[in-house]
Amino acid sequence: MRLRLRLADGGETHKLSLPEVCDVAHLRQRVASTLQLETHTAFGLSLNKRDDLTSGVPDSATLRSCGIASGDLLFVTRQGEGNALSSPPPGRC
Repeated sequence: MRLRLRLADGGETHKLSLPEVCDVAHLRQRVASTLQLETHTAFGLSLNKRDDLTSGVPDSATLRSCGIASGDLLFVTRQGEGNALSSPPPGRC
């Protein structure tokens, strides 16, 4: 699975290759590593800069069950920057 990452407030787009079957924990780890986020930095992942796809979702949930597909552009919002994301829409994960 290939994803693209960008900070919600703009910047460079990063490409990320993941296994076809991947869980949220692995994605979060790779995002933090790719964007060089500090280990204690909390962040949200969104397709539209508004709805957090992984909030309240178990780390073992697959990316597909969260609505994430190969080729998607994920926006990364660091928590505490005034860019709070809302919970995922009903039916997600």
